[in-house]
This record gives sequence, structure tokens and C-alpha cells, in this order.
Amino acid sequence: MRRHALRVSALRSQQVPRIPVDPRTPQDVLSAPSNFALSRRQALGLAGILAVTAAPLAGAVESALSQTFTVKRRGTRIAFLVAGIERWVIDPQQFDGNPTVTYASTKDKTLVTLHDATYPGTNVRADMVATIDLGATPSISIHFVKLDVSVKAAFVPWLLDRVVAVGTASLHHTFQCGEAGAEVSADKRTADAVSFRPMWALTLSGRTTTRLSALTLPSQSVTISLLAKDAPTLFTKAAVRRSLLRISRGTNEWDTPLALSGAERWSFDVRGDAFSTVSVESASDGRCAVLLEGATDGAVRLSARDNDVFMPLRNARYAWTRTEEGLHEAFVARYSTTPFWHSVAGFSMELGDREALPPLEIVSTNGRVDKLNIAPALLRYAVPVDGAVTEPTVAHGAAQCAFLTADVRASALPKPNFHMVGVNVDAPQDFNVKSLKMQDLKGDPPTFSVKKKEARWLLSDAKLITPASMRVSVIRPDDLLVL
Repeated sequence: MRRHALRVSALRSQQVPRIPVDPRTPQDVLSAPSNFALSRRQALGLAGILAVTAAPLAGAVESALSQTFTVKRRGTRIAFLVAGIERWVIDPQQFDGNPTVTYASTKDKTLVTLHDATYPGTNVRADMVATIDLGATPSISIHFVKLDVSVKAAFVPWLLDRVVAVGTASLHHTFQCGEAGAEVSADKRTADAVSFRPMWALTLSGRTTTRLSALTLPSQSVTISLLAKDAPTLFTKAAVRRSLLRISRGTNEWDTPLALSGAERWSFDVRGDAFSTVSVESASDGRCAVLLEGATDGAVRLSARDNDVFMPLRNARYAWTRTEEGLHEAFVARYSTTPFWHSVAGFSMELGDREALPPLEIVSTNGRVDKLNIAPALLRYAVPVDGAVTEPTVAHGAAQCAFLTADVRASALPKPNFHMVGVNVDAPQDFNVKSLKMQDLKGDPPTFSVKKKEARWLLSDAKLITPASMRVSVIRPDDLLVL
């Protein structure tokens, strides 16, 4: 196992590090339904459902919010609990630097300080002074000393992550995150609010700018958070201490050109709304991985050089990190939910996605392509026949169309199977439609040769490689006989 490599399986399964979404209420949905991909009518319907279901839950929620909290101290580790569950933990071992924690309490208030602490793998200082007023309704105010940011909230609802501690930003800082060179700048003139949640998620809302390698990304908000030891990771092996920096695009347009080293035959057409977030996982041992994510169908399209392959994609994920061997990159995406047609020398194929189909996947290490799995579902196919009428034939439920190139090792290509068609993108594209002759239909229906050996594709000058099991149904005009 390469300690510094990406965990590509996490991209396939979308088990990547996350920051839980902010608490939402029915009022939030109704006030801005577009933020939740809902129409106004859908939002009103959802609010009606919530109104019906909220009543039985109201008593339970009110009971939970009215519960008192307890404090558990073990050495320098301090944990605040509600109903016996740890909700906010101040542990110096979670941070970089030389952190120290102090705790003092009277009958009126509790004071907790954290000094000389930084979020792992970043320059973001976590030094803070938390004051908890112990009244009939306890409240908390937190001042981040180095950031000059203060937030406050009702304490128990905040511990339960039912409300967010909020304040106003009055800062001009640059956040640096690991070896990826991610820099997030926020200015007091444009960053209008700050919020803080018990998982140590600190969010700057308003206009910020992120510089990531050669990219400059205007963003709507940026959040930095600690990652728990058992949280998902982008690395093959998680670090003991790590942070997650998450940048949200909002309504901005991002210029994010994609080009994977070693896969120059393939190019990406990326719209400004293709990616909605950037996540940077940064560890105290210097490792750093970057992930761009976007769900919009068709916002990323893949094409092959000197070929008319043009493939719309969705749920795109592009990640990279630096390894002992060089740059490790991975691009994973689902195929579009809207089928598209592709023709090779007259053989037309309807391609798209299918449940349980492996995603498109391109992985490279320092310019060497380790995996090139471009094999959408083959839904239907059609072959023109002179003097006859043909209709698209529904393909087998497991049929796929693999796009192949000799530029990569055979082991990097999809493993051929009985129901897989292969398209050789190295062969010059022939846009002339070739038709079968009626005499070709005498006897057995036409079949196409298969060039596969020992579970490897054998590429030659052939543009199309098909299994012999494929059949073509035609109607002879003279007597309407189906052949």
C-alpha cells in the first residue's frame, strides 16, 4: 500500500470526507427553495408534510433541548455531553502546534481556553476563549483570539447542532492549507458573517477567493473543520490529525480546466457550474489531497481527439495529491441520465447509464495511466442495410461499449466480456456510413468478429470490435419478411 496515494475507491463510492450540512428548518426551505433544488410548489408540499409530522416530534425535541449538559474531564481533554453523548470536545491532541487547555468554573459561568493550537496541516489558528453563562437558559460565546472573530448561541441547542453560533467577521486573513498551496483570502469588506459548530467547523460566509495551484476560485463560503479519526479519507491511510477545508462556489462561475497527465488523447469540456465544491484534506504529516465535486448532468463532457466521441457526464469527482512517484490524479463520474448516440462506420449505438454499472474512471500516476475505464451502457444499436428497413435493436441488459486506445497498458482498459463492444479511438474516424447488402442477410444473420484474447483487447486498425452474439433485425420491403 502506498501511504501517500489517493483512495480511488472512496471516489467511486462517494465515501469522501464531509462536513455535515447546517441545521435546516421548514422556514429555511420555504424562504429559499431553489437552494434545495426545489420549486416553490414542491417546497410548499414539503412544508405541509413537515407540519403534519412535526407535532408528534415536538415533545421529544423540546425535551431534548431542555436537557442540561454535563462536563467530563480527562487530563487536558474536556468534553461537553448531552444525554450522555459527547457533543463538543476540546482535546489538545486534535491540533497541531503546542496546544494547551485551561478550564475554570463557578456557579455563574464556565471558562475554557485553548492556546497555541492550529488546525492540522494548515496555518489556521484555533486559539479561543469560550465563556458559558450558566443561567436558566445557558448560552455560550466564543472568541477566536488570532482571527479576531466572536460568535454566540444558546448552549444546549448548539451542542445538539440544532442552532449555529454566529457572529460578524472583522478580519483580513489568508488561510494556507498543506502542500497543495490552497490559499483562502477573506476581507472584512466582503466576508459578512462567520459561524461555528461543535465539530470545530468554522465557516466564513460572503465573498472569498481561493487560490489552488493555478486556479483562482471566487467562492460564496469557506469552511474549515477537524476530521475525526474514523471519518472517511481521500488517502489510502488516514493521518492521525487532519483537517478539511471546504469551499462552496455558490452562484459564481469557476474556470476549472481538466487535463489528466498521460491521458492526452482525451479532453474535457467543463462548464463554469460543473463543480460546486472544492475540498482539501490536509494532514499534520504534510500530506494534502484536493477534491472537486459537482453533480450537474452534462456540465462535464468527455471527448476523444480526432474522433467524434462526445460523452456527457454527471456526478463528476476529480482529485489529486502528491506521492513519492509524483502527481496522483483520479477522475470519476457517472454517465448522463439522458442517452446519447454514437456512430462508428455506420454502426450506431445508443449509450447511457445503468444501475450497478461501474462509473467512468481515469487514474494516472506521474503521467502513467493506471486505469482507463470508459465503458457506458450499450442500450440499443442499429446497422443500416441497403434495400431494407432496420430499427434499433435493444441490447443485452449487461451490454457495454468500451472506448479503447493503445496509448495505455492493456491492463488499464476495461476487461472484455461476452456482451462488450469495443471502439478503437486510435483508428482515424470514418464518417462515411457503410451499409450491409441484402445478400449478406442470406443464411445466418450478420455477425462481427471479436478480437479478444486472455481477457485483454487486441487492438489493430479495426475501428469496431463486437461480440459474435449481436444480431440485426431487418424488414425486407418486397414481402415485409422479418429477417
